Amino acid sequence: RHVLSHTDGVIYCDHAEPGSWFDWEAHIRALELQEPAWEPGKGGAYNSINIGFLLGEIVRRVTGQTIGSFLRAEISEPLGADYHIGLTPEEIARVSDMHKNPKNGFFSIATDPTTPLGRAFKSAPPIGYFQNCREIRELEVPSFGGHGTARAVAKIYAALAGDGAVDGVRLLSPAAVDRAAQLVWEGDCIMTQRRLRMGYGFMHNEPETAPMGPNPAAFGHTGTGGAFAWCDRARNLAFAYCPNFQREGPGIGPRGAAVSVAAGGGAPPSWLT
Repeated sequence: RHVLSHTDGVIYCDHAEPGSWFDWEAHIRALELQEPAWEPGKGGAYNSINIGFLLGEIVRRVTGQTIGSFLRAEISEPLGADYHIGLTPEEIARVSDMHKNPKNGFFSIATDPTTPLGRAFKSAPPIGYFQNCREIRELEVPSFGGHGTARAVAKIYAALAGDGAVDGVRLLSPAAVDRAAQLVWEGDCIMTQRRLRMGYGFMHNEPETAPMGPNPAAFGHTGTGGAFAWCDRARNLAFAYCPNFQREGPGIGPRGAAVSVAAGGGAPPSWLT
């Protein structure tokens, strides 16, 4: 529960060496040595990198499968969704590169070790714009290794919008979706430098930074550069937006916010003109 809700406090990996993302066992050993920034359950901040290793290791110890294999077998293949963690050479050939936006300050913050986000990115590989690196695309780390089409992401969220099932395929029980949809904490996040409303693995509707329509109970997640997906169970509605040109501006950026508002309705953020 603490890992899923970003309340575990293991937001840094001070014992890891730069590039440890490429060595799963080394990064896990470093996390085992890490002292939480707060008592688990007593605080909250977006765990940008370590959550992927922590959840992946939990899946591996419980199921014996890597997170990428588990995703394919339990979610992507049953749904026919073109979404993957850890790509094959054939899949890599279909990936569109991410393009930097000079108005996006994320990577300048992430590479500044004096910032909380920069400290969290200490273990990042020193390879420049790592998201377009073949080695990164091959990694099975859900923090940054998820690749897929907007249609695929929306299909997965459609299962959540449908109380755990879509097109005759059931992934979760309605009770499990109820638990996933619970709001756990809300407040200003030191990592993202914006207000968050967090549940178990999902961000909840935050009209100023992540608008998900008029329903405050809608939930989803933002992604690199302005990617954004969410669902509204009350309307059985799922939405996904997956750009390859980084956002500008606050929250998910004006492009993502405008598309989300157009799809889901509700009032636009006050800064969107």
